Amino acid sequence: MNHEKSRFGKIIYADGQLEDARLFVEYKDGFKFHLTTDTQILCFEGMDYCDCMTKLLKKTNSTLLLEDALFIRTNQASMEKIIIEEKIFLSTDDLGEETLFFSLGCSYKGIQYNTAVVNDFSIALQDLRNQLHVEFHICAYCLRSDFKSDGGEDLRHSWFCFREVREFNPNKPWFQREDEFDEAIPNVDAFYWCPAFQYKFKILTLSLVV
Repeated sequence: MNHEKSRFGKIIYADGQLEDARLFVEYKDGFKFHLTTDTQILCFEGMDYCDCMTKLLKKTNSTLLLEDALFIRTNQASMEKIIIEEKIFLSTDDLGEETLFFSLGCSYKGIQYNTAVVNDFSIALQDLRNQLHVEFHICAYCLRSDFKSDGGEDLRHSWFCFREVREFNPNKPWFQREDEFDEAIPNVDAFYWCPAFQYKFKILTLSLVV
């Protein structure tokens, strides 16, 4: 699969100044971000997506508004593509620690939908799916995707794709099938779609009642 991706949007600085932005992400051996705006080009490296994003937002003292395309399906209708706007910024959580916060929004059938601002991407994604009442045909809702529930999981960009793993048993805890994870494709974007996609409804977090 492709290990790089470009996303376009806006960067909003602390003083309210706004610029067009392009974020180029490489994710093979660790993560590299290349941020291009109207006035500068910045590069960041990190262990994972959230680490890189945190460094970027700290350095620029900004909020990012990035667009992404999602495939959705309603009932048995054909797939549609919608544009999601993802808002990402740093703030202080309930424990007083600086962390990433997310919110998602989109316009669908003439109605604007927006999620709450949360420090758990999976809650925002689940919230948007519930508001739209559609199937999200993306990695996060694929039958052959999973993540390690080890306390450090990042449900934004740390999914594992098992489409090339012959022996795949998602009913077992992840720590009983680490050999499957070793064969799987790591660091997959939650919004990613491929022709091997198989929809499965998932409650991505127990923090949100569906």
